Amino acid sequence: MLFDWWEALPTRPSVPFVGWVGFTEVIVAASFLAPTWIAISAVANGWNPLLQFVAIMLGGAIQGFLVAFVHWAFLVRARTVPPLLAWLGLSSMASALAWGVAQLPTLLPRSTPASITTLLTLASIAIALALPNVAQWYALRPVSSRARLFAAVSYAAWLVGAGIMAGTVSILAHVNNLAATIILLIGGAYAGVLVVSVGTWMAARWLTMSQPKNSPPAKKKSAVVKRVAPSSASHKRK
Repeated sequence: MLFDWWEALPTRPSVPFVGWVGFTEVIVAASFLAPTWIAISAVANGWNPLLQFVAIMLGGAIQGFLVAFVHWAFLVRARTVPPLLAWLGLSSMASALAWGVAQLPTLLPRSTPASITTLLTLASIAIALALPNVAQWYALRPVSSRARLFAAVSYAAWLVGAGIMAGTVSILAHVNNLAATIILLIGGAYAGVLVVSVGTWMAARWLTMSQPKNSPPAKKKSAVVKRVAPSSASHKRK
């Protein structure tokens, strides 16, 4: 089959820490370039707001595809094989939708109170980060009973990583020195992505750990009581 080429890959008992974290660090950082570059180009060239919205979602789909493919390659070597097309397709679509949800607060009128804008921004980020993990949980369900655990731990890692970045941005709002700004920005981004990488590795490790074989369920005794037909009962009495 076309998508069975992974069968020839050498296998491992689980996902390696250094490989998973290292590749995730690089691919997550690199994958943000697509939506970020599209957003900057859209603003600089005065694109139509709707076109800008859709273009950023397209960049998000590229991001979802890249991250999902790298993680799929590691999962395959650990013999936990989500269907390739479903894994990549759902991850890409969910990531595109996530970037769309994250942009919704920017559509609010300028007269919207700051408290409402902040609340909606936090809610949109929480929902946006959940969408790719829900998609991967759905793709993993047929191959692992730990799909829900994988998605939950990955989601928690993304939330913490996003919190680190949000904290970094809030600090940068009060920094006027260019060198300090660059150092804080790079440090915050690295720390956020590192948390995501380690968290998703933990999720993948639990996902790919060998599971004890369950003993076959015991047969339940039938609750139906067979009644003796009256004719049979009378016959026995005779």
